[in-house]
Amino acid sequence: MKSKTIKTALYLFLFACAIGNAQTFKLLVFNKTNGYRHSPAITSGITMIRDLGNTNGWTTDDSQDANIFTSSNLSQYKVIIFANTSGDGLFTSAQKLALENFIKSGGGFVGIHAATDTYRDRSWPWYNDLVGGIVQTSPNHTSNNTAGTMDVLTTNEITSHLGSTWSKNEEWYYWERNGGYLYNQNINLLQVRSTGSNSYDASRPTTWYKEYDGGRSFYTALGHNSSDYVSNSNFGKLIKNAILWTSNATTSTTTIPLGSIISIKGSNEKFISSENGTKSMTCNRDASGLWEKFTVVDAGGGKIALKGNNGKYVSSENGTKAMTCTRTFNTVSSIGSWEKFDWVNVSNEKFALKGSNGKYVSVDMLCNKITKTTTEEFSWNTTSNARLNDLETANFEDITVYPNPSSERISINAPVNSSIAILDVTGNIVLEKKNTTNILNTIDISSQKPGIYHVKVTNGDVVNYKKIIIK
Repeated sequence: MKSKTIKTALYLFLFACAIGNAQTFKLLVFNKTNGYRHSPAITSGITMIRDLGNTNGWTTDDSQDANIFTSSNLSQYKVIIFANTSGDGLFTSAQKLALENFIKSGGGFVGIHAATDTYRDRSWPWYNDLVGGIVQTSPNHTSNNTAGTMDVLTTNEITSHLGSTWSKNEEWYYWERNGGYLYNQNINLLQVRSTGSNSYDASRPTTWYKEYDGGRSFYTALGHNSSDYVSNSNFGKLIKNAILWTSNATTSTTTIPLGSIISIKGSNEKFISSENGTKSMTCNRDASGLWEKFTVVDAGGGKIALKGNNGKYVSSENGTKAMTCTRTFNTVSSIGSWEKFDWVNVSNEKFALKGSNGKYVSVDMLCNKITKTTTEEFSWNTTSNARLNDLETANFEDITVYPNPSSERISINAPVNSSIAILDVTGNIVLEKKNTTNILNTIDISSQKPGIYHVKVTNGDVVNYKKIIIK
């Protein structure tokens, strides 16, 4: 009995530690209505979002009071959700400005269903573009529970669970006439097929996302019925993924090698080259020299920038032509939007870069791919922070480390009389060992914080590196 009690206590302790170490943030579900109120959907939606937060790392506040929209109060949140808000005149000028400043400071926005029935009078154009549309009038939508099939236009971290199509019953919004509007910078995720014989019944978007005015915005016209929030797992995952994306939780800087000098290898097993800024960038180098090394700069707001060995920044060229490494900025705060990227972790070994146009960088060095495939995935290795020239002859392939990732011990194959060091992402040595007898070495890493590290093996003039993940 005593043993069982101890085990239970240990389990609860470990569970509490796991929750404590999880990434947490706060979000606000705002549900004020000056028009039609979707009461059952709003109530069920708040419950669903709160329940999702319990298992996905956020806490939820909900309110109908516009007085909470002050800059100081909104600063506690990473995401604001407009859950079936409706009507005009919800905010004063000062309250509108607070939301605008929240987004400009990198905040996230999620709009659900009637959020496009909010400020339909166009008295707040900034909001109309943030949410991405205005539902038309006379008629607003199909009858409720009309069967429809949606095509998944973009497969990414928000829609990856859906497959190529999704069929459901819904009150399908119209956008075409009588005040209807669609913002031309939306990146459409889902599109319903024709729902009738009228021109406004034609195939049309139902869900989209985008980068907007410094922040991230997601909207879905789905969610009229309370059952969506109670028993539709596809809908629940869509909202969960949208919240994580708008919060930037999917690109957490805890696994980004900020401040490090890295080499980047494409799916073609070639290295990306800055071409010293003299021409368009390529991904065709067999080895990593000076032109194939980049410093990962924290550009603020969850964004990164890449600085070449020529001291200039990589530009996406807004996806209109091949990328270059030609931009000069005097301060980090002045880095332009075309030179900022989302670092999207794909796995422990892979990542993707997404430009400010919402599109991915591919191995052909164009930032114009809406959907991420293997050609938009890259691997990387750190060459260190301070001794770039010393590492020009470094070998990044000849070390075996296992298990990787690990949380307790790693085994490393290294020549006798070599030196072994573990470096953090800033290039600082956190563990050292002189290998005097065995080719296979075991090192205890249990005292190190979770994150990305590099094993450095020095054998005479030969230096080898291997990236590892400590859990």
